[in-house]
Amino acid sequence: MTQARFNAFMASTDVADTFQAFKDICTLDLPSEPQSPTSSFYETFKAAVAPRVIYRQKTLFAVLDRKLVAARAGRVVSTKPFEPKRFVVSGAGPCGLRAAVELAAIGHSVTVVELRKDFSRHNMIKTWRGTVMDLGTLGLGQYTGFAPHGMLHLETRVIQLVLLKTALLFGVRVSYDVGVCGLVDPAFHPTESNRFAAWTLPSVDARAACRCRSATAAPAADEPAELALKPSGVDDIEATGERRSKVDFIQRAVTADGAVLPRNGTLDPRATLLEFDGLMIAEGEASTLLRHLGFDRKYARFAEAIGMVVNLEFSPAVATAQRGVRSPELLLKEFVIGRTQAGWSKGILGDLDRAGVQIENVEYMRGLRTHFMVVTVKRASLLAAKVIKEDLGAIRDTLTASNVDLVELRRFARSIASSAGIPSDAPFCDRHGVQLFDFSSKAMTMQSTRTLESETGARAFVLPIGDAFQAPFWPQGLGVNRGFQTTLDAVHAAHTFFADSPDAALEERAFSRRTSEWMTLQDSHLRPPTAEEPWTCDPVSRYDIAIYKMIHKHDMADKNVLLSRAGFWKDRPAFDDSDGQAVAAARIPMPKRISEALGLVDTRGRAIVSPGA
Repeated sequence: MTQARFNAFMASTDVADTFQAFKDICTLDLPSEPQSPTSSFYETFKAAVAPRVIYRQKTLFAVLDRKLVAARAGRVVSTKPFEPKRFVVSGAGPCGLRAAVELAAIGHSVTVVELRKDFSRHNMIKTWRGTVMDLGTLGLGQYTGFAPHGMLHLETRVIQLVLLKTALLFGVRVSYDVGVCGLVDPAFHPTESNRFAAWTLPSVDARAACRCRSATAAPAADEPAELALKPSGVDDIEATGERRSKVDFIQRAVTADGAVLPRNGTLDPRATLLEFDGLMIAEGEASTLLRHLGFDRKYARFAEAIGMVVNLEFSPAVATAQRGVRSPELLLKEFVIGRTQAGWSKGILGDLDRAGVQIENVEYMRGLRTHFMVVTVKRASLLAAKVIKEDLGAIRDTLTASNVDLVELRRFARSIASSAGIPSDAPFCDRHGVQLFDFSSKAMTMQSTRTLESETGARAFVLPIGDAFQAPFWPQGLGVNRGFQTTLDAVHAAHTFFADSPDAALEERAFSRRTSEWMTLQDSHLRPPTAEEPWTCDPVSRYDIAIYKMIHKHDMADKNVLLSRAGFWKDRPAFDDSDGQAVAAARIPMPKRISEALGLVDTRGRAIVSPGA
């Protein structure tokens, strides 16, 4: 029965159940042939399923209909008819899936590959209201029943679940337990349609291939989750990187084309080829693919900072509580407290301090099924609690598996959780129950794009997104929130590359990067999306006009910008955005499309908003 199968799809909570429910619907309810040659997968799915489900579930299709209308109305204005392109997204984290959904909504063909087998992250993310509303335009309320309230936060896995389901409905092909090992140039190894291709292997083999290619590869699948540290890279680049200042370092790419299988190379016979016109790399900060495609990375180092994340399931008392009676642990108030706040000694920090445990700050949030705590802890406290066996100097060395007592780490985490009121019988989550990580630095790629060109004439556009592009300073809480914005900026550039021109794409991407960095991006700097006007990949639909006005006013007052504007993009191939100082000095001009759309200049390029406005 269609209703029952769709119920299973809507209620699924993990990758396997979602795929099985979706497969059942596709096999048993969808016609073998689309209604018409021009019908999209989503239109075929909706026509077969929507008439057979209850009214409340029909609202999902109404929400997604509005999203598709907005996305396609926002396509780049071009004299050329729209031509769908093939995109591969490497990484199914929140930003990778967000990119896939937007590309598919525009009308492109998208394939996503992910090394993990399932949603392994329980972490809570403090979400901006705009981020939650954006997810609402993609089905959040229909899939989970979530409604914005109080201190907004969502589990990473919930964000991924919502985006995965909508991606499947939009026709995105998603493969878990698979990884991208490298790229294939059609001039060296012919591909079916003369496109560049990503070659993939099952995750175990893909991880091995990455470890062989680089010593900085992601941790092996069997490494203790507690020590799957967020890699800062700072310890390495102090010795091997370029120092720009006391706190700024540059880590140059290992190679420019090392990820491309050489002419005399042999393709693994087990490999699957995924041809693409555009490649979005969402593999996180430790991406080896980027390091071998010529992407440099800049780091800003701060004082040593060690974080500890604790994920606990609800205690058995929650499941056994009488109907209508809430377990006390579900009445715990969420909180954030640090030593800089007045009265900190009267709460949990004071209790821990008197017990000899010194931590800088602690935050507690509760999800649908789990408790979540994140703590900034001093190295001395970890040593005193015997979590660290000995101080080996650098964080990367000190927190190696052989130097951390996992039993003591869990005991330490349990003591902090108990101080917050979490019952002692609340079990640690199976995966990432407690995890240490280093957030002593933040990093960003120095190039926003890369164009691959083959002797055959094939061309492909490569863009890093999410933490692979920009890994922000953790306490700022900008990860997914800002990640969604820079990801949508990248999607806009990728679409513009093919719908308009490569030069227009480079201009749009460079200026959107300037816009997002104009000030520390906050929720108030964005236009709130609505059901009628959801965010699209076009930056004008998302960034508040006030930011554009500030940039415009600044540029109008700067004669150097006015003088350089006309010729700035003329010699674009010679412009290297790897030099951050050059980018800042150049003050990348606002694209005429944006200034005209916002009414900042007239059609002849004359300013409407004067410098004194």
